Amino acid sequence: MISRLLIGVLLVCMAALAGCSDDDSDPDYTPTQIVENALYAKYPDARQVDWKLENGSPAAVFRMDSQTYEVWFETNGTWVATYRDISYADLPNAVITGMDNSDFNLWTVLSVRRMDRPSGIYYVFQLEESGGKRQVIFTMDGRLVGSQEEI
Repeated sequence: MISRLLIGVLLVCMAALAGCSDDDSDPDYTPTQIVENALYAKYPDARQVDWKLENGSPAAVFRMDSQTYEVWFETNGTWVATYRDISYADLPNAVITGMDNSDFNLWTVLSVRRMDRPSGIYYVFQLEESGGKRQVIFTMDGRLVGSQEEI
């Protein structure tokens, strides 16, 4: 039951993020002090922060440790998720093994993002094959927990 709920939540998050368009985005967004404080409480070294509002959710994009982070919050300042690109070579061995043993092992990997959520760390693969594109999500221990075709 928990696995189904987790998969459902992850797929909803993927759909929400994949469905974001410029029409639903406010690039001139200024966060509330609560949201801004939440960012600096979680990431005190965040620099060059750009804020946006997409589908009603505040998000910060910033540089830290020579990487670009994208952090999502609820409007009350509750942290939702952090995304950052990761190279295939830097993936945990269990995730590589999970991908190699999945039905998607012959798909071309376009990108991989690490997704930190309150429920754990996940790896989101953007894949492509002749039939189209797909996002798949693996847990740190290499379990496939979500898959969604991209439109």
